[in-house]
Amino acid sequence: MKILPLIYACGLLAMTLPTHAFSHPQAAPADTIAGHSRMVRKLTDAMCTGVTNDRSVNFDKMSPAEAMQFTQGLFVKAMQRDSVAFMGMITAASKQGQSSQQVGQALGKDVMMNLANNCPAAMPLVMRLSQTEQVQQAANAKLPTVTDVERKTLQPMATHLCTQLDAANAKQAFDKMPTAQRAALFNKLIEQEFLANRTKLQAYYSKAQLDDAQQREEIGKKIASLMMTQGSCAKYLIVIGMDMMKQQKP
Repeated sequence: MKILPLIYACGLLAMTLPTHAFSHPQAAPADTIAGHSRMVRKLTDAMCTGVTNDRSVNFDKMSPAEAMQFTQGLFVKAMQRDSVAFMGMITAASKQGQSSQQVGQALGKDVMMNLANNCPAAMPLVMRLSQTEQVQQAANAKLPTVTDVERKTLQPMATHLCTQLDAANAKQAFDKMPTAQRAALFNKLIEQEFLANRTKLQAYYSKAQLDDAQQREEIGKKIASLMMTQGSCAKYLIVIGMDMMKQQKP
């Protein structure tokens, strides 16, 4: 059962760079700004090179705050190298009624998406970023609300899932598993959790809801929202979200 929408990954990507401070809620559509795709490629390449070549940093031991600071530094340095092109994008965007903040937000999101998808060396950094307060708040803001009654049943399920994922990660690094293996493991654990807790779930949800795939997915999203608050558990959701994004690429 696929319960994770792309908002996990998008929530991460939209919040990891300095663009998280921008007040504009909507980013400029990437295809409408001349030079956007080229700039995304150049920034991604520059940041991936920076991550790959920096042997002095152990991303696995970074705190989430340090990961955020490091990523912002990479982004700023990469932008400075192409400041002329960026100013040209701002000029083009202003003629279409778009602000510089919207241009930066769109760039930041797409660069991070490309970095996570195409730069294996960056995955430990991405996983650290997934644990920042900004990322978790952004993801939770887009997830369905969990009532107090639901929480009594779903919270233990979320906690148990996180424990099982931690155990699996201890045997084999989750982000190093083949994509198909990760998906199979995650889906298996979710299904087992539903089966093991069906009686408890029926105290709140009807049989029809539990037997309906769409309704079960909505319940799964609520479990995921609780998992996002469980310390390092968010990193597993981010990796799964990235896998889903890759699958949907044309």
